[in-house]
Amino acid sequence: MGHLLHMISNYERLVVFRLGKLTRAKGPGLVIILPCIDKISRVDLRMRAFSVPPQNLLTADGGGVEVGAEVFFRVKDPILCVTNVQDMDRSSRVIAQTALARFITSKDLSDLEIHKLEICQQVQTEINKMTLSWGVEVSKVQLSEVKVIQEPNPIMSGCNNPFNLLSQVLFPPGSSAPTPSAMPSFPFPTQNPPPSLSQTPAILPLSSAQPIDAADVKLMKCHTVEELIANVRPHLTPDLVRDIGCVYRFVEEGTVDEDKRVFYMDLKHGNGDIGEGEPPYGDWDATLTLSVDLLTRLLRQELSPFTAYMSGDLTVDGDLRAASQLGQLAEKMNK
Repeated sequence: MGHLLHMISNYERLVVFRLGKLTRAKGPGLVIILPCIDKISRVDLRMRAFSVPPQNLLTADGGGVEVGAEVFFRVKDPILCVTNVQDMDRSSRVIAQTALARFITSKDLSDLEIHKLEICQQVQTEINKMTLSWGVEVSKVQLSEVKVIQEPNPIMSGCNNPFNLLSQVLFPPGSSAPTPSAMPSFPFPTQNPPPSLSQTPAILPLSSAQPIDAADVKLMKCHTVEELIANVRPHLTPDLVRDIGCVYRFVEEGTVDEDKRVFYMDLKHGNGDIGEGEPPYGDWDATLTLSVDLLTRLLRQELSPFTAYMSGDLTVDGDLRAASQLGQLAEKMNK
């Protein structure tokens, strides 16, 4: 009888899968479970909290701060909490840490105290954009005491344009940019004549050239989905499938909702595959919304996934750990 009857408290729900199919969330009260047929997950609906450990961050005006946060949350939908995220606690912590870092680095040091409540609300809204799809709602974010570890740099204050910042660093106020006449001149070396034809290296005939494996060529820059698919496909190998083990669903950013280009990269089945449309096996680990140019830069190791996510150019829906493996994927593709 102990396996048949489960007592569910007012603050709990029991998500039941019968023969692998989701039924519904049951409770509170006495719930009957069929042994060997039903699989259950018990979900706690009470308010919980976790701490975002203090991070050393650089503010927009060049100041350095150490700041953390306390995040209060609860499960709003037990079914989504079980079916849409594998590790709710860890994923929520990663989202909170990333959102906090993004907003702190976009503010001046003086704003952290003046607009502290507003920043907390913005961080809360940013976290909820992701966690509500998991059935988790963040009700409050509270910043810890802001510890200043570096005073703001007056040169960087208000310099949102990197070219203006560079000009102020190279030519501070009171100085003038050098004129062409003040620039040192370097005569073109003419003492060494160009090599004669007899000195130029011989060109090997095509028959003696070594064959080039397409997988050994670095990924080219791509501007369309078709170019990306054609360039990535030769790089997919069974070793990548073994090491990555994820299916990615990509949505091209900047297109109309009714005509969004969707493509996939399957690194879980067979020898790996990439193509346009939905993943053929019907499931994926993460949906990434980004431009083709950004995905090309990620795969060419010109940009890290964390930087792209922090800047807001990359949106992730699903398993964040799978999305973070893009860096490992790019490293293996460019070996």
